[in-house]
Amino acid sequence: MAGDALKDENSIPRPIVEGLLDDTEAVHPTPERAQDMLAQVKARIHDTSTSLPPVTDLLTVAQADGDWVEPVPGNKIKMLRPDADSQSFIVRLEPGTRFPAHSHPEDEETLVLEGEVSFGDIQLHAGDYHLARKGSFHEEVYSETGCLLFIRAST
Repeated sequence: MAGDALKDENSIPRPIVEGLLDDTEAVHPTPERAQDMLAQVKARIHDTSTSLPPVTDLLTVAQADGDWVEPVPGNKIKMLRPDADSQSFIVRLEPGTRFPAHSHPEDEETLVLEGEVSFGDIQLHAGDYHLARKGSFHEEVYSETGCLLFIRAST
């Protein structure tokens, strides 16, 4: 069920969700609450009332457009452009945020817009570009200062 929701073109890319969940302590809601939570997640994924403009020949997403999703505290994601082949989004990591080590089932490009971020021993600053090829592995991702990243991931 949840895997199907992750295939929706407006969803957060699967590697990010899986990485965020790796170090998350399991919570076991009642069956009724679990059904209610699943219904809410599915409704959110399929919500077409987002403030993002429709994709035409030109697409502009103003800073105030779209919705930030906070899958875990300190980590916010805003989808910019999902399509059949890739997803473009921005990620804001608050100072001290850590993201578990993870592998990449597809290519993922990252451009640091603000702040600093580390992928294990690789430290990136504003203006730096990083490519994680399909099949590559990232050590823990963390930001001591906080950062804003532009990410384009193949789907």
